Amino acid sequence: MPTNPPTKDEFAKFMTDRIRQAGVKGDHIAMIPNRENLIVVGSEDFKGLAGMAKLAAKAMKEPCPISGIALRLDGDESMPWLTSAPIGNMEIVE
Repeated sequence: MPTNPPTKDEFAKFMTDRIRQAGVKGDHIAMIPNRENLIVVGSEDFKGLAGMAKLAAKAMKEPCPISGIALRLDGDESMPWLTSAPIGNMEIVE
């Protein structure tokens, strides 16, 4: 017997719970660049943030892109996030 796909709210709750499970330094920062990738790092993990940006830039070129926007988990809500910290000498845009 087929089951109904999750509702948008059920999916959001599932993703929030998955993101929260990641042990990170600082706030949980997540990106879903395509349907195959979920990247989660901490807001105080500067190497991780640089890696996230590079991985997301690559993943956005793969099939089924979703978003290149980083989100900060705040309770059960997420909001767009931009760092004000220097992340080193990296070049992301090709």
